[in-house]
Amino acid sequence: MGGSKKLRLSQLEKRQEKEGKKDKAERAKIEKKIGEVMREDDEKIFEKLKGVKVLTPYVVFSQTGLKMGEAKRFLKRLEERSLVKQVNDDSRIPIYKFTQEAA
Repeated sequence: MGGSKKLRLSQLEKRQEKEGKKDKAERAKIEKKIGEVMREDDEKIFEKLKGVKVLTPYVVFSQTGLKMGEAKRFLKRLEERSLVKQVNDDSRIPIYKFTQEAA
């Protein structure tokens, strides 16, 4: 029979302001994570992986600590720069190999 009381306008405004601040902070945090694709560290990561014969997203993930999505994007960037070449045509598990330019 009871229930929560109806909030006053000032209480509703305060609640919306708090939620708005939280949303802005969360959005900024997400944008920062998306923007941090680690382009500056590409060379360091690339040097770490030079001893590996075959590259997969899992190998990059396990060797460097990058997330799987970031590892896939990293390998695609390397492929665009012609440092690695995709060996298979399977889209689920791409396998890459270093090119002669990378060596």
